[in-house]
Amino acid sequence: MVIGPGKKICNVGKHWNAKVKEEPTETHLGNTLLATGLPRSPTCPDGIGWEGVFFQHFQNGGTCLTWMENQRLACEQHECIGGRRVPFGVLQGSRKKKTGYSKYSMRCKGGISPFKGMCTKQHCDKTNPQVCLKMKVVHVEMMSPMSGLLLFKRSSCFKGKCSVFKTGLCIDIGQNVWGSAFNFNHEQVHSISDMKGGYLAKQKLFGYWASMLLKKYKNKLPKQHQCADGRRKFWVQLQCRDRLPFCAKFLKHCPNADRVRLTLPGKEVKLAQYCAKTCKKCQDPNTVGKHKWALLTNGDVGCDAKNGCTHQDATLARLATVNF
Repeated sequence: MVIGPGKKICNVGKHWNAKVKEEPTETHLGNTLLATGLPRSPTCPDGIGWEGVFFQHFQNGGTCLTWMENQRLACEQHECIGGRRVPFGVLQGSRKKKTGYSKYSMRCKGGISPFKGMCTKQHCDKTNPQVCLKMKVVHVEMMSPMSGLLLFKRSSCFKGKCSVFKTGLCIDIGQNVWGSAFNFNHEQVHSISDMKGGYLAKQKLFGYWASMLLKKYKNKLPKQHQCADGRRKFWVQLQCRDRLPFCAKFLKHCPNADRVRLTLPGKEVKLAQYCAKTCKKCQDPNTVGKHKWALLTNGDVGCDAKNGCTHQDATLARLATVNF
C-alpha cells in the first residue's frame, strides 16, 4: 500500500544544506563501511522516498531522516523560549570556532525548548498543534526474507482534535536481506533475531537497500519490486539442535532417523525431527557449516501439499500499514 505525499511544506535548513555539500554520501551503516554509499538529497518529500522523511528539528532546522535511521519517534519542539539561540560551541564554552555544517547547529542559551502544543509547569503552549512523526522499517512475521515495509505516520493534535497522515510502501528487494521469514526465537527454524546484530541490524540493512532501489527507479518501483502474494516460496532454515536431552542413546539409529519413531507422552515423533543435531539432519550437505533449507508445506494460507507454501507479502503489508 502506498499513498501520495502529504501537504506539509518541507523546507530544509542551513544545517542540512551544508551537510549535503560537505558529506554528499552516507558511507556507514552503523560501524560497517558501505561499498556503495547512499547519496544524501538536498530535499525530501512529505512521504516515502529514497531521500528520507522530512522533520523540523528544533536545533538543526528542517532535515531529512534516512531509512537507515529506522524506528524513529520524534515530536516538534520550540527553538528557544526565554533565551537566545547560539551555536553549540558557544553554549559549551568552547573557544574553538565551529566549522562546516556543525556551525549551523543551534542551542538555546538561557531559555527552554519545550515540545509544541504541550502544557507543563515550565511552559504552556495553547497556540500551536502538537506534531509528532513515526517512521519505521518493518519485516512482518512470516513475510518473505526479501520483502519489507517502509512506514511513516504523522499526527497533529490541537485543542482536543487530531488529524493523522499515514503511508506505507512494501518493497520486494529481490535478494535475501532479512535471512528468515520469522522475526524472533522459533523452536525449529532460524529467525532474524538469531542473525548477527539481530533484528535491528537487519532493519538498517533493509532500509539501505530499499533506499538504493527507490533511487534507482526515481521512487516509482516496477511491478517486480512491489510486494505480491504467492510470488516467493516459503523456505525456512532449520535449527540444528536436539529437542530431547537423551538423543545420544539413539545414535546407532541415526542412519534410519527419518523412519524411526520415538514414543513420547501423548504422541509419536520422528527421531530426525527431535534429535536433528545428533543425527546431523539439519546440515546442508552442499554447504559446509550451513543449516539446511526446507520448503514449508503446511500452514494456514498459501499452501498446498504438492507445491508447498508461498509468502502472502501484499496481504501482510496491508494489515501492518493499517495497524501502524
